[in-house]
Amino acid sequence: MYHIYTDSSLFPLTRQELIQKLFDGKLKPSVNIQKGLSGAWKKLNETPEWSLFYGSCDKPKHWILLKRQGERQSFRQKGPYSTMQIRRFLEIGVCESRDFVWKKGFKEWKRISLISNFDSHPSDTIGDILAQQNRRYTTKQARVVRYSPSKTFLDWSELQRNVQIF
Repeated sequence: MYHIYTDSSLFPLTRQELIQKLFDGKLKPSVNIQKGLSGAWKKLNETPEWSLFYGSCDKPKHWILLKRQGERQSFRQKGPYSTMQIRRFLEIGVCESRDFVWKKGFKEWKRISLISNFDSHPSDTIGDILAQQNRRYTTKQARVVRYSPSKTFLDWSELQRNVQIF
């Protein structure tokens, strides 16, 4: 349990609630935080655990995160973040390997699990495994075949002679 003190309000938050408020940008860096009831009060941006949400790292920030919103098929774009920040977000559960990232030079959004910078986090979903497999094969144009057999059963030789490809 964490306690947050903002200007005139004191309220408790679970770790998950705190992470969500930080990621949503609802807490200022100057807000005081206390872990448990007996911990020392510190500013959010001065704590090693939570300072990564305020971009205090010295690494270049070039990743844009596209995070899935709940069970819906909608996404939310956040960033830019450094590689270290994205790795930390994966560790604490802010984002998942099935979410997407983009940086300058990419033609499209890419699943986090497919980026070598983040390969220390295993592909833990069947969707990640399938996405990796699908990238290995090129897609082929579907062909439409029209055929009307003259008999009620399928005759292979007739099929080969009379198939029209459109």
